[in-house]
Amino acid sequence: GFSGQAFQFNGQGDKIELNDPPSLRLTNAFTIEAWILASNAPAGGHAQIFFRGDMRGCFDPYYLSLQPNRAIRLHVGAEDPLNPCGVDLESPAITLNDWKHVAGVFDGDEGKMRIYIDGALAAEMSTSVRPFANLDPSANPGVAIGNHSRGFSDQGFTGLIDELAVYGRALAANEIAAIYYAGSQGKCSNPNLPATNCVTAPAGLLAWWSAESNSLDRIGASVGSFAPATYSVGKVGTAFDFNGANNVVVPDQPSFN
Repeated sequence: GFSGQAFQFNGQGDKIELNDPPSLRLTNAFTIEAWILASNAPAGGHAQIFFRGDMRGCFDPYYLSLQPNRAIRLHVGAEDPLNPCGVDLESPAITLNDWKHVAGVFDGDEGKMRIYIDGALAAEMSTSVRPFANLDPSANPGVAIGNHSRGFSDQGFTGLIDELAVYGRALAANEIAAIYYAGSQGKCSNPNLPATNCVTAPAGLLAWWSAESNSLDRIGASVGSFAPATYSVGKVGTAFDFNGANNVVVPDQPSFN
């Protein structure tokens, strides 16, 4: 991966399922950021980097994806019959087979959506749409890395995803730039230890799956089950290596409440 090991996806249905933890039912502000190396763009639809939604058409509170035109898309959706499909913001095309740092930021207080590529603002728009909290429990709700969640597996990402992190607030431009310029040193895993070239993880970090030869959440206490477990060199340290049959299952834990 970019820093150690990374998640490796083949675009054929593999993904990491996270159920639907309450801590990720974000409604006013959030940031999703990761290092990605896309091997190819999807032929149609989306290649999901991080997704929250269910099997109802269009009712997806938020996701960050790679599009067929190689743009990064940040989506925010409201449970509104008049505007069920929400709004989308897209960046200029990124290059394939090259490590890129991508960040999607939603700031409900400002009414802004922003996408950053390699630490720089790439796209911005205003919106009155706010993501909704509660998915339909009868429609396979869930959160996933590298694909659509639960019942659908047709939005697979092909390539590597490393150092994926989700925050419960809108990171500032200088915070995102600091993560990018830290490069392969990554975010500092222990703020009480002296920093080398890593960047201190911004406040508000809710979940962090760094794939450092384990499926632990470095922020919370939820231990994932990775079977069969395979790791490869990642962008930062090591990464999950998926073959289309194995997966990481993270049960809903009280720490997500």
